[in-house]
Amino acid sequence: GLRRLTLYLRGTMDMGIMLPRATSSRGDRRTLEVFVDSDWAGDRVSRKPTSGGMVFRRSHLIKSWSSSQQIIALSGREAELYAMTKGAAQVLGLVSMGQDFGESMKCHAKTDSSAALAISQRVGLGKVRHLQVQYLWIQERHTEGTLGLHKVKGEWNPADMLTKGGPREILNRHFR
Repeated sequence: GLRRLTLYLRGTMDMGIMLPRATSSRGDRRTLEVFVDSDWAGDRVSRKPTSGGMVFRRSHLIKSWSSSQQIIALSGREAELYAMTKGAAQVLGLVSMGQDFGESMKCHAKTDSSAALAISQRVGLGKVRHLQVQYLWIQERHTEGTLGLHKVKGEWNPADMLTKGGPREILNRHFR
């Protein structure tokens, strides 16, 4: 075990992931953006939604995921809120890790769901009573200025391709 690991590490010392200078002027280099999306009841057996997210630093993809949500959402907006909460947790974790290395960063969560954005930007449940309160901590992060929340058009949300299929031209645009 340990000997094989040592040989592997010794043989891969000159390997790494190259992040060339970002060619686009999109965003500040000290800002992380997380794009999130969800489908509602997408799993035909369990009826659980799928969440997808992508964290970018400028034009570089830092982290991505596509996973089933742990609970059955009662509405599409609830599923989108849960996806946004997971995305916020992921990007705030990366910001915290950056602080451990002495780098101060800002973060923004972006969604194509107006309802999830509205719930995240207010304080409290409002008229929505069926949400689990544990998912409302995102409101506090937004209020204190730790997390920016923004709307993005669905066709410009790269996380969309992690939760549902789409036309080839939209998928190709996201891959670029």
